[in-house]
Amino acid sequence: MGDSQLSEYPNRQPAMTLWYHDHAMNITSLNVFSGLVGMYLLRDEEEEKLKLPHGDHEVPLIVCDRNLATDAKGALTGQLLHKTTGTLPFLGPYTLVNGRIWPYLEVRPGWYRFRVLNASNSRTYRLHLLDENDNQVTAGAAWQIGTDSGLLGTPLAITSDGLTLAPAERADVLVDFSAFRGKNLRMVNSAQAPFRGDPLPPGVEPGDPLPADRLPEPDVMQFRVRDELLSELSHCCTTEVGAARPGAREGVQRREGARGREHRPGHRDVRGRLPAAADPLAVLLPAHHRPAPRRPGAAGARAGRRPRRHAGAVGAGEVPASAAPTAPGQVLDGIIQVTGPDGVTTTYQRLARHFDDQLNWRARMDEWEVWQILNLSGILHPIHIHLIRFQPLAIDAYDTGEFDAALGGTATGKPVAHTASLPIDPSLTGWKDVMRVPPGTAVTVAGQFRGAAGRYMYHCHILEHEDAGDDAAVRGDAGCCHGSRQRYGWWHGHGWRHGQHGNDQHYWHRKHHSATGSAGTTGSTGATAR
Repeated sequence: MGDSQLSEYPNRQPAMTLWYHDHAMNITSLNVFSGLVGMYLLRDEEEEKLKLPHGDHEVPLIVCDRNLATDAKGALTGQLLHKTTGTLPFLGPYTLVNGRIWPYLEVRPGWYRFRVLNASNSRTYRLHLLDENDNQVTAGAAWQIGTDSGLLGTPLAITSDGLTLAPAERADVLVDFSAFRGKNLRMVNSAQAPFRGDPLPPGVEPGDPLPADRLPEPDVMQFRVRDELLSELSHCCTTEVGAARPGAREGVQRREGARGREHRPGHRDVRGRLPAAADPLAVLLPAHHRPAPRRPGAAGARAGRRPRRHAGAVGAGEVPASAAPTAPGQVLDGIIQVTGPDGVTTTYQRLARHFDDQLNWRARMDEWEVWQILNLSGILHPIHIHLIRFQPLAIDAYDTGEFDAALGGTATGKPVAHTASLPIDPSLTGWKDVMRVPPGTAVTVAGQFRGAAGRYMYHCHILEHEDAGDDAAVRGDAGCCHGSRQRYGWWHGHGWRHGQHGNDQHYWHRKHHSATGSAGTTGSTGATAR
């Protein structure tokens, strides 16, 4: 007999675009790949006051990539193929929207609201709308009004740079089809894979295939705009777009460029205050680093256990500078030095390596946590923290060339060093629960653990990374007594930790659409909650 579990979700959250998926330990990537996902929409009175498109004019778009088997004649058999092992991320040649390959959606002239989710295991999308002449029409016709965890304070025009969504990220988007009666538009992806955040190569335009960058088929879906008079809904939102959403209030302060620009986070006010403490650090590691075996008796060690090859997080804490290597060129596995924006060099030591190692991080319920995630690997990682929504405070560039991936540390006198403070992409300035961390950057976020106490995960949402150990746990306690709320760590895989709160583990295609059918909502499951 199997076990059963009854789970209750009280939905005490603002309106937002959520989703749910299977989270079985070590096989999340396979179960999500098999389709165990769905969208979950929360609504509230504040959202209703905006009179956004609704009913048939509000459409979920669950986007993902897959690979399918073919028979001897090249016809699809319907069998899913997932040909990766270990930390190698899955990238498929077919793009599905709501369970159909390269589908179309018939729309009427006027405004539509699309709740877009990237449900891929590892592929990042950079989405653009093209007309029948392959010209971009996104600018002026498409607006982003929400992120993962709520509405933005002000609608954000989607530019020719497109809408970027890493795995698990969501976007709440308005599109006005009024100017395209009787025409077809197609949505394409221009994101190379694996994704680093790089722009398109010179001479390449959105919609061009990039087979060398694992994007042989850039098409995502087609919109067929009916040739009819504008519907009543065509005028919906014309007064709202470009105007601030009612109720936007001051929120957390974030650094951008010169640092210090006020940020309006967008859905309701932010309750609580940020700690007057230095920014933290967590670390993403390259996949080819194999940590040295642990010493006998080390915390979390298991007899006979061999170190796994992974791109994951490692738990670590700040240690005295004397713990750093002293011999010229010497590198100690698990010891890394980081020079921050203030010029101060800090030494960190790995404290845990796997998810089931010791629990080192604790968060006090309802108080602010400030986390910093430093990416030492060569690709972008989407970092998801359970039980919390957060906002970015700063994005900083680091020279990670001195990190020795083979040995797992930095050499004497050659720290990972801060090089520049970067602007924050406006699309990231709302409430988030997944944060894109490009290679060679550190992203600082702040938020509160609220609603329930217990043990929760934070992990990379490239699911093959998560299953291979790129995850870790943090405990939210109702009555922990800690001082500042700092969380330091690096992503060379998992994360690193700093401060007096203990230590947690954190190694941290052009196709004919008519043959594939309408997007509709086929192939997806969903729920709406109030």
